[in-house]
Formats: sequence, C-alpha cells, structure tokens
Amino acid sequence: MLDIIVSAYKQEKYLNKCLDSILDQEEKCNIIIINPKPSKKYLEIIDSYKEKIGLFIHSHDTGCADGLNKALPHLSKDYSLVLNGDDYLIPQSIHTVKKYIKFNFDTLIGWTFLRFDNKNKVKIGKPYKFTPKRLIYGSSWIPHPSTIYNNRIFIEGHKFNPKNKLNWDTELLLDLYKDNKKFLYVEEFYSVFRIHEDSITYSVNYDENNSKIKKIKNETRDYLFLKVTGKRNNFFDNILTSTTSFLFRIYRFFSEKFTIDSKYLIFEKFKK
Repeated sequence: MLDIIVSAYKQEKYLNKCLDSILDQEEKCNIIIINPKPSKKYLEIIDSYKEKIGLFIHSHDTGCADGLNKALPHLSKDYSLVLNGDDYLIPQSIHTVKKYIKFNFDTLIGWTFLRFDNKNKVKIGKPYKFTPKRLIYGSSWIPHPSTIYNNRIFIEGHKFNPKNKLNWDTELLLDLYKDNKKFLYVEEFYSVFRIHEDSITYSVNYDENNSKIKKIKNETRDYLFLKVTGKRNNFFDNILTSTTSFLFRIYRFFSEKFTIDSKYLIFEKFKK
C-alpha cells in the first residue's frame, strides 16, 4: 500500500525509533533509505534491519531533495510518505489511511505531534491549508511526516526541486496546487515530528544566530515569491511577509499551546 522514504543522513541517534515505528505498523510498507554519506554507526544500525528494508540508496546527492528524487523510480506501491530519520509514526496510523482511498486524493494531509526534545514537551501540530498566497506570506504550514502522496503524481513527472535546500516538500505542494491536484485534509494523527537542535526546523525557526540558514531562508523566500507572483519582492513585500508570518506564529502559539489534554495522553503512550 505504502512506500516510505527515510532520509537517514546524520540521523543515527534517532534511526532505530523511526524504523521500528514503520515496521510495527499493521500494514506492511516498502521502506527505502537514502543516505549519501553512510557513517560506521549508521552501517551498524541498518545491519540489523537489512532483511526488512526494500532498498538502500547510498549514492552521492546534492542535498535531501536530490536524494529523494533518486528514490522515486523505485516506488512500488500506490502511495508514499517521506520521513526524516528523526521522525516516527504513531501505531496503526497507516491503517487509518485506507479509509480515505475512496476519495481519490493526490495528497493526503494529516496532523502530527511536534516533539520538542530540548524542552521535553509536545504540541499538537495542526496543518494550515496550503495556497500559494498563504505560502509567500508565511501563513501556511503542512507537516511533512503526515503528508501522503498518491504515487501517480511522480509517474506524471512531479518531483522535488534539488535546488531548494530548505523546503523542497513545500515547493512540491506548490507545483501540485498549480497543477490542480486534489488535497485532502483529515483530522488524523499520523506521526511525531521531532524538533531538536540539529534539525533543520529548529535552525530555521529558533536559531537566530545561524547566519548560513538565515541566508538560505531569505533566498528561498525570494525564489518562491518570484515563482508564485512572477515578480521580485520589494521592500514593502518583505515588510508585509514578515508581519503576516509573525502574526501567524503568534496565532499558532496560542491556538496550539502545550497541552495535557486527551490527545497529549495518547502521545505519552508511545513517546519513549
């Protein structure tokens, strides 16, 4: 039913949890692991999984998007999911996808748990509907480990942009939206999105001192603005983008505050 591509570069600390969460699903999945620079520790980890993994791709790539594209020709199921090696799935989450197949979606977008390792806390990760306008003004958010693709989009030629070093998955959604593909949003929890000091998400949103990431972030923002609007953003566009993005983050902070409700208790069952 599902191909799962796992991006495992520099994820040795978390990889066991990720792979075990896939293998523990009721539905059998075809697992493809990509890692352009396998470390000795990584090779030791995957040695115990090699009979359960469909394919290992250890060839050089120019970044995560390029590595993901190398996996696309090897997809063998009807649907696919991309996980970073530090993400993991909730028990029986893949089984719940089956009831939505009848809707003939191109992209299925569910909810996630945001796990902040440095705070030992968790938030509810609710997706915010994707549109190109919301994208460029920073008021859309889609959790990549809870985004399931219909593999026909890749057969048709869609792929990740290897030149995008920051949010290649978001740009793919932009391409799908422009191609009038069907997005289906469901209130189902599929994954745990782990945020820690070595993750890209942390660097982009919380590490203000990382000048390299800040530069890539600004370049990516400008590139996507041009792709959506057909024009380069000016000073006033940047002010508007920064303001709406800031207000959106405040809204998310108060609407998705740290919880101890029933959904949090569900998370606690499989947190460790």
